[in-house]
Amino acid sequence: MRNTKIFIMSASMLLFICCNKHHMGHYTINNYKIDSPIPFSFTIYENQKNSDNNTVLYFLHGRGGDDGTWLRSHGDLIRYWEKLKKPIPIVIGVTLGEKWVLVPKNKSDKSGHLEYFLDTIIPHIEKKIHSAIKKRYILGISMGGHNAAQLVFRHPELFNKAAIISPSIYPFSIHSNDEKINQFCIKVREHNSGFRNLINYHIFKKDTICNNIKTMINAQRVHTPDQTSWEINNIIDNMKKPSGATIPSIYISCGDKDEFGFYYGSLELARKALSLSYPVKMSIIKGCHTVMDDKEIAVFFINN
Repeated sequence: MRNTKIFIMSASMLLFICCNKHHMGHYTINNYKIDSPIPFSFTIYENQKNSDNNTVLYFLHGRGGDDGTWLRSHGDLIRYWEKLKKPIPIVIGVTLGEKWVLVPKNKSDKSGHLEYFLDTIIPHIEKKIHSAIKKRYILGISMGGHNAAQLVFRHPELFNKAAIISPSIYPFSIHSNDEKINQFCIKVREHNSGFRNLINYHIFKKDTICNNIKTMINAQRVHTPDQTSWEINNIIDNMKKPSGATIPSIYISCGDKDEFGFYYGSLELARKALSLSYPVKMSIIKGCHTVMDDKEIAVFFINN
């Protein structure tokens, strides 16, 4: 019996390694680390079989990720692309560290990365692409979803498509008083009234939902330390109306049980974008934070 278990485990590991080698074998992968006043890294993934050399897709990871998260964590999406048998964009994973937030310059010394990304990072990266870039896409998840929203809704002329997944955005000021924040916590807790949450809250007196929300709000306050700074950063109120030839198509999705309360921020982001005439698809998915429909996203980017 023990030998059987060892054989099964060994076979599973071998299959995992083979699949990853086969998977990675389809791509030319180039990594760059830039030692600048604000260091950043990026990895360019180019499909060897069926690459669309004139289209780039910026991938912005969530907290704890890096520029290698794309190939490690999104194999299902990549496989859907390959099944569609259509040209695949050049993917560029970008990172400024495990935690990086694009906000306009304000009083915080951790602000101003939005301008840096636009003025320095994008031009530097695109000099490495040895072909004319005709289309620019962006995909961001969680923290990266917030960052993608900041980029595409402030500069819609730069992007053709954007997928924003579980963006770390709230539909109210993160400098609201305790009463308003507590009311929001109750709203999210009641909406997420699953069995485990009820047990944790009513029996073990553990308010996981509210702890999640307040932890995230405090983390965001590092980058926007006062109400004035938040008003500058608030992408819902600062969303630019698209004009001219390029109006990006927008895909926004979020889990209906997002345990950080970003479900409500996602809805408000989509509502505002629709009111400004962006073509928006809003996808509510059963599940928690960062749940996503890989097939739907694959089709969104590949189909015209």
